[in-house]
Amino acid sequence: MVQHVLLVTGAPLFLALSRPGNVLLAGLPARLRMTAGSWRRAETPASRPYAYLLVSFVLYGLNIWFWHIPALYQGALLDVSLHLVMYALFLLVSLMFWHSVLETYRTPGGASGLAAMLLFFTFLHTAVLGLLLALSPQVWYPLMAARGAAWGLLPLDDQRLAGLIMWIPMGGVYFAAALAVLARFITESGHAPRDRAPSTSAS
Repeated sequence: MVQHVLLVTGAPLFLALSRPGNVLLAGLPARLRMTAGSWRRAETPASRPYAYLLVSFVLYGLNIWFWHIPALYQGALLDVSLHLVMYALFLLVSLMFWHSVLETYRTPGGASGLAAMLLFFTFLHTAVLGLLLALSPQVWYPLMAARGAAWGLLPLDDQRLAGLIMWIPMGGVYFAAALAVLARFITESGHAPRDRAPSTSAS
Protein backbone atom coordinates (compact mmCIF):
# COMPACT_ATOMS: atom_id res chain seq x y z
CA MET A 1 0.00 0.00 0.00
CA VAL A 2 2.87 2.35 0.70
CA GLN A 3 4.09 1.69 -2.84
CA HIS A 4 0.64 2.48 -4.21
CA VAL A 5 0.41 5.70 -2.22
CA LEU A 6 3.78 6.81 -3.58
CA LEU A 7 2.70 5.93 -7.13
CA VAL A 8 -0.63 7.78 -7.03
CA THR A 9 0.02 10.74 -4.70
CA GLY A 10 3.80 10.98 -4.22
CA ALA A 11 5.86 10.63 -7.38
CA PRO A 12 3.26 12.01 -9.85
CA LEU A 13 2.54 15.03 -7.65
CA PHE A 14 6.22 15.96 -7.44
CA LEU A 15 6.72 15.25 -11.15
CA ALA A 16 3.82 17.55 -12.01
CA LEU A 17 5.21 20.21 -9.66
CA SER A 18 8.58 20.04 -11.41
CA ARG A 19 6.99 20.68 -14.84
CA PRO A 20 9.26 18.28 -16.77
CA GLY A 21 7.57 18.88 -20.13
CA ASN A 22 10.02 21.53 -21.36
CA VAL A 23 13.04 19.42 -20.42
CA LEU A 24 11.60 16.32 -22.10
CA LEU A 25 10.71 18.38 -25.17
CA ALA A 26 14.27 19.73 -25.39
CA GLY A 27 15.59 16.17 -25.61
CA LEU A 28 13.71 15.42 -28.84
CA PRO A 29 15.24 15.81 -32.32
CA ALA A 30 14.68 19.28 -33.80
CA ARG A 31 11.90 18.26 -36.21
CA LEU A 32 9.99 16.30 -33.60
CA ARG A 33 10.53 19.12 -31.09
CA MET A 34 8.96 21.67 -33.45
CA THR A 35 6.02 19.37 -34.22
CA ALA A 36 5.44 18.53 -30.57
CA GLY A 37 5.80 22.18 -29.58
CA SER A 38 3.19 23.37 -32.08
CA TRP A 39 0.80 20.58 -31.05
CA ARG A 40 1.38 21.43 -27.39
CA ARG A 41 0.56 25.09 -27.95
CA ALA A 42 -2.55 24.30 -29.96
CA GLU A 43 -3.85 21.59 -27.64
CA THR A 44 -2.85 22.94 -24.23
CA PRO A 45 -5.12 21.64 -21.42
CA ALA A 46 -5.37 25.23 -20.14
CA SER A 47 -7.79 25.91 -22.99
CA ARG A 48 -10.19 23.23 -21.72
CA PRO A 49 -9.60 23.03 -17.96
CA TYR A 50 -13.05 21.72 -17.02
CA ALA A 51 -13.01 18.78 -19.45
CA TYR A 52 -9.39 17.99 -18.59
CA LEU A 53 -10.14 17.98 -14.87
CA LEU A 54 -13.24 15.81 -15.20
CA VAL A 55 -11.64 13.25 -17.52
CA SER A 56 -8.52 12.95 -15.38
CA PHE A 57 -10.63 12.69 -12.19
CA VAL A 58 -12.72 9.83 -13.63
CA LEU A 59 -9.69 7.96 -14.98
CA TYR A 60 -7.81 8.42 -11.72
CA GLY A 61 -10.64 7.03 -9.61
CA LEU A 62 -11.35 4.12 -11.94
CA ASN A 63 -7.66 3.26 -12.09
CA ILE A 64 -7.35 3.05 -8.30
CA TRP A 65 -10.48 0.93 -7.83
CA PHE A 66 -9.75 -1.27 -10.86
CA TRP A 67 -6.37 -2.44 -9.57
CA HIS A 68 -7.73 -3.18 -6.11
CA ILE A 69 -10.10 -5.82 -7.48
CA PRO A 70 -8.73 -8.96 -5.76
CA ALA A 71 -8.48 -11.09 -8.91
CA LEU A 72 -6.61 -8.37 -10.81
CA TYR A 73 -4.24 -7.45 -8.02
CA GLN A 74 -3.38 -11.07 -7.26
CA GLY A 75 -2.92 -11.64 -10.99
CA ALA A 76 -0.42 -8.75 -10.99
CA LEU A 77 1.43 -10.38 -8.08
CA LEU A 78 1.81 -13.57 -10.11
CA ASP A 79 2.67 -11.99 -13.47
CA VAL A 80 5.63 -9.61 -13.73
CA SER A 81 4.38 -8.07 -16.99
CA LEU A 82 0.95 -7.32 -15.53
CA HIS A 83 2.61 -5.92 -12.43
CA LEU A 84 4.63 -3.51 -14.57
CA VAL A 85 1.47 -2.49 -16.47
CA MET A 86 -0.26 -1.80 -13.15
CA TYR A 87 2.61 0.39 -11.93
CA ALA A 88 2.85 2.22 -15.25
CA LEU A 89 -0.89 2.99 -15.25
CA PHE A 90 -0.79 4.10 -11.63
CA LEU A 91 1.98 6.56 -12.46
CA LEU A 92 0.78 7.85 -15.84
CA VAL A 93 -2.91 8.30 -14.96
CA SER A 94 -1.95 9.89 -11.63
CA LEU A 95 0.45 12.25 -13.41
CA MET A 96 -2.41 13.36 -15.67
CA PHE A 97 -4.67 13.94 -12.66
CA TRP A 98 -2.15 15.94 -10.65
CA HIS A 99 -1.14 17.96 -13.70
CA SER A 100 -4.76 18.97 -14.26
CA VAL A 101 -5.09 19.99 -10.58
CA LEU A 102 -1.82 21.94 -10.50
CA GLU A 103 -2.75 23.87 -13.63
CA THR A 104 -5.66 25.36 -11.69
CA TYR A 105 -3.23 26.22 -8.87
CA ARG A 106 -0.76 27.93 -11.20
CA THR A 107 -3.43 29.90 -13.04
CA PRO A 108 -6.35 30.34 -10.61
CA GLY A 109 -9.78 30.78 -12.17
CA GLY A 110 -13.19 29.25 -12.42
CA ALA A 111 -11.71 25.75 -12.68
CA SER A 112 -10.05 26.11 -9.27
CA GLY A 113 -13.34 25.49 -7.47
CA LEU A 114 -13.98 22.40 -9.58
CA ALA A 115 -10.46 21.12 -8.86
CA ALA A 116 -10.97 21.53 -5.10
CA MET A 117 -14.34 19.76 -5.28
CA LEU A 118 -12.88 16.86 -7.28
CA LEU A 119 -10.03 16.53 -4.79
CA PHE A 120 -12.62 16.32 -2.02
CA PHE A 121 -14.55 13.61 -3.89
CA THR A 122 -11.26 11.77 -4.49
CA PHE A 123 -10.62 11.92 -0.77
CA LEU A 124 -14.09 10.46 -0.16
CA HIS A 125 -13.95 7.53 -2.58
CA THR A 126 -10.39 6.53 -1.63
CA ALA A 127 -11.40 6.76 2.04
CA VAL A 128 -14.31 4.40 1.30
CA LEU A 129 -11.91 1.93 -0.33
CA GLY A 130 -9.53 2.25 2.60
CA LEU A 131 -12.33 1.66 5.09
CA LEU A 132 -13.57 -1.37 3.16
CA LEU A 133 -10.08 -2.84 3.40
CA ALA A 134 -9.70 -1.94 7.06
CA LEU A 135 -13.11 -3.19 8.19
CA SER A 136 -13.44 -6.29 6.03
CA PRO A 137 -13.67 -9.53 8.04
CA GLN A 138 -12.06 -11.42 5.15
CA VAL A 139 -8.61 -11.22 3.58
CA TRP A 140 -8.89 -9.76 0.06
CA TYR A 141 -5.44 -10.80 -1.13
CA PRO A 142 -4.36 -14.20 0.27
CA LEU A 143 -1.10 -14.02 -1.70
CA MET A 144 -0.04 -11.10 0.51
CA ALA A 145 -0.35 -13.21 3.68
CA ALA A 146 3.19 -14.57 3.48
CA ARG A 147 4.62 -11.08 3.00
CA GLY A 148 2.76 -9.75 6.04
CA ALA A 149 4.01 -12.71 8.08
CA ALA A 150 7.59 -11.62 7.36
CA TRP A 151 6.79 -8.45 9.35
CA GLY A 152 5.11 -10.39 12.13
CA LEU A 153 1.63 -9.32 11.00
CA LEU A 154 -1.45 -11.48 10.70
CA PRO A 155 -3.07 -11.26 7.22
CA LEU A 156 -6.12 -9.31 8.47
CA ASP A 157 -3.95 -6.94 10.53
CA ASP A 158 -1.79 -6.32 7.47
CA GLN A 159 -4.88 -5.55 5.41
CA ARG A 160 -6.29 -3.24 8.11
CA LEU A 161 -3.02 -1.34 8.24
CA ALA A 162 -3.09 -0.98 4.44
CA GLY A 163 -6.64 0.38 4.60
CA LEU A 164 -5.66 2.92 7.27
CA ILE A 165 -2.68 4.06 5.18
CA MET A 166 -4.99 4.64 2.22
CA TRP A 167 -7.59 6.40 4.36
CA ILE A 168 -5.49 8.80 6.46
CA PRO A 169 -2.05 9.68 4.96
CA MET A 170 -3.22 9.35 1.36
CA GLY A 171 -6.47 11.18 2.07
CA GLY A 172 -4.53 13.92 3.82
CA VAL A 173 -2.69 14.69 0.58
CA TYR A 174 -5.97 15.29 -1.27
CA PHE A 175 -7.33 17.42 1.56
CA ALA A 176 -4.16 19.54 1.74
CA ALA A 177 -4.10 19.96 -2.05
CA ALA A 178 -7.74 21.08 -2.11
CA LEU A 179 -7.04 23.68 0.60
CA ALA A 180 -3.96 24.92 -1.31
CA VAL A 181 -5.92 25.33 -4.56
CA LEU A 182 -8.73 27.20 -2.78
CA ALA A 183 -6.31 29.39 -0.82
CA ARG A 184 -4.45 30.35 -4.01
CA PHE A 185 -7.71 31.13 -5.78
CA ILE A 186 -8.97 33.31 -2.90
CA THR A 187 -5.62 35.11 -2.62
CA GLU A 188 -5.44 35.83 -6.34
CA SER A 189 -9.06 36.97 -6.40
CA GLY A 190 -8.30 39.44 -3.61
CA HIS A 191 -5.33 40.84 -5.53
CA ALA A 192 -7.25 41.17 -8.81
CA PRO A 193 -7.71 44.80 -9.88
CA ARG A 194 -11.20 46.07 -9.30
CA ASP A 195 -12.98 48.25 -11.78
CA ARG A 196 -13.48 51.76 -10.65
CA ALA A 197 -17.02 52.58 -9.78
CA PRO A 198 -18.37 55.19 -12.24
CA SER A 199 -18.53 58.63 -10.70
CA THR A 200 -22.04 59.99 -10.30
CA SER A 201 -22.66 63.56 -11.33
CA ALA A 202 -24.62 65.80 -9.00
CA SER A 203 -28.09 66.49 -10.27
